[in-house]
Amino acid sequence: MADENPKEILRRALSSFDTLHLHKLMATAYDRWTWDTNSDVDKQWFEVAEELLKERGMEMALNGNSSTQPNVIGVQSGCDLTIRSDKLVIENTYSSVPADLFEWQNGKLQIAFGLKEALVEFLTNELDHGYLSSSNGRNLRDTVGDAAAKSIKERI
Repeated sequence: MADENPKEILRRALSSFDTLHLHKLMATAYDRWTWDTNSDVDKQWFEVAEELLKERGMEMALNGNSSTQPNVIGVQSGCDLTIRSDKLVIENTYSSVPADLFEWQNGKLQIAFGLKEALVEFLTNELDHGYLSSSNGRNLRDTVGDAAAKSIKERI
């Protein structure tokens, strides 16, 4: 094993990482290489991680200055999860309007309009049609209806 190509040894070791941790390792190695060391060893770490992610159908484009350029995590389904300095966005090849999920407002992470809109749509569909149920078998429409009826009875 000592006479093997070091990049192949690294590849074998990193292939056992799950996708989430491989993303984290890739970003950390990239930042270390970009901002600290500029060494070939650190560059190999994020290049091998990037290759493994591509083989899994995922791509994470890393770029130098995240305060001016977004980091994009591409997923095979045609959506990009874009991490900007001020928000987290899903951009979709089927829609020209990106969905903002979270954003920074007054120094705090807030739910962005796109996610609020999706939540309202989801809740409306659940209240109108009741597709999903909780672990106790009740759907949202029944739970909200019972709570409203109880509240009305208490006020009477």
